[in-house]
Amino acid sequence: MSLKLDSGSRSDAAPNQRRVAKLQASLTEILQKMSELKRELFADGEREFSQVDVEQWPRGLAKAIAVVRQEPEQLSEAAGIKFVKTYDDLDWLLGAVVTVASSGRPFALVRHLGSPSPGTQIWGHEGATATEILLQVQEALRVLGLSPKDVTWVTPEVSAA
Repeated sequence: MSLKLDSGSRSDAAPNQRRVAKLQASLTEILQKMSELKRELFADGEREFSQVDVEQWPRGLAKAIAVVRQEPEQLSEAAGIKFVKTYDDLDWLLGAVVTVASSGRPFALVRHLGSPSPGTQIWGHEGATATEILLQVQEALRVLGLSPKDVTWVTPEVSAA
């Protein structure tokens, strides 16, 4: 982050730069503390989700319904999701199966390693209605701590909702 100050004169510039540096250091410290607290919370098992072993992938959970700009590493750090390297019919991938605690509905997160497109896919159930797809995407965003601005693609089927 870069802040520009109108120092007015050269003699005021050095104290202002020191204040900006001190503020940046404080902000960095606060962000690190927040990250530590989030990790502690996850360690206690107080999550809005649980994870299913990717080898136990739920039947029907096989359709990309949205893509978020974050990569698996970012989602792991931010939400505590654990990705596993595995293989499907297409390519090697990093995958995670997540069950939302409040609804019991699962969704998957998939990043094909050979894909030239950035981001992580959210997979939902085949045969879901447009309304159900929107609900799945909203639940996934909430669990991941993301907003609609993080979504870079949604299946065209939702235009019917």
